[in-house]
Amino acid sequence: MKIVLYSVRSYEKIFFEKLNRKNGFNLDIQYLSCRLNKNTIEKSNGSKVICTFVHDMIDEEILQFLFISGVRLIALRCTGFDHVDLESAKKIGIKVVHVPGYSPESIAEYAVSLILYASRGLYLSSNEEIEEVRDTLKDQVIGVIGTGRIGSITLKILKGFGSKLLAYDPIPNREIVSETGINYVSMDDLLSYSHIISLHCPLNQENYHLINKDSCQRMKDGVILINTSRGELIDSESVLLAMKSGKIRFFCSDVFEKEYFLENENNCPLKEEHQVYKDIFRSFKKQRNFFFTRHRAFLTKSSLRKIAKITLSNINDFRNGSSSLKYELT
Repeated sequence: MKIVLYSVRSYEKIFFEKLNRKNGFNLDIQYLSCRLNKNTIEKSNGSKVICTFVHDMIDEEILQFLFISGVRLIALRCTGFDHVDLESAKKIGIKVVHVPGYSPESIAEYAVSLILYASRGLYLSSNEEIEEVRDTLKDQVIGVIGTGRIGSITLKILKGFGSKLLAYDPIPNREIVSETGINYVSMDDLLSYSHIISLHCPLNQENYHLINKDSCQRMKDGVILINTSRGELIDSESVLLAMKSGKIRFFCSDVFEKEYFLENENNCPLKEEHQVYKDIFRSFKKQRNFFFTRHRAFLTKSSLRKIAKITLSNINDFRNGSSSLKYELT
């Protein structure tokens, strides 16, 4: 059975090839560096399975093309799935699986790295004159929004710095309270008292543009904002204005709103509505208090190993005719 992997980087291929042989799957895999779009979809012809990443937008039109070409399974090499029209996939008859919770430690450690980078001014060149002396993390209040697996690990790491930790989550994690002694507070209090705010929540209707004009106004002056979750948690225009005014002293982000259009391929013209986000991103890049790392928080050997293992297992189960796949979304 032929499988086509879109948006593949060389470091991913190494793990897929190794585990394909080691686990005896012996799948016929074609690796493509291009993204899945209308101009590359014909490369999936003859495949029952394609494998995509978070930047491959899969709407109803793409799904129709895939079904006609014979595709019956889409294996996502990521946890998030808001870039896939699941309702249309189910209606059309294409199964979709994903990889939940791969190496939360990787993302938590990365978030803490960004916190240190911003709070100690590591973005300043060594020959720049020091204009402001920074505080240690021990002397700052850090607010974590979202205390699932990644947020909880982030809190455990930060506990070692001696910071005062605040957390907000609609469903409090009592286990993390006993382990770290954190204080769950209202969103208002977290925004008002935190010197540093780190986002670790999923993207859903309730969380869309969680950080907006109103929430920015409620933050402390000179706050540091960290986002290693999803770009759409941030209302980009509101945060940009808050950065320019100094309300947000520094914004570190591994993701960006509609980030799949930032590195658009030349053969796939942008719609006008998407060009707006690219223009906003250009404005962000001009700000000295902005640091963007292009979706690298997950990128560790342990993450890539787990992604390859679960993805290949999903595909193998499908090949063997399993009626219910372990991480099925449709």
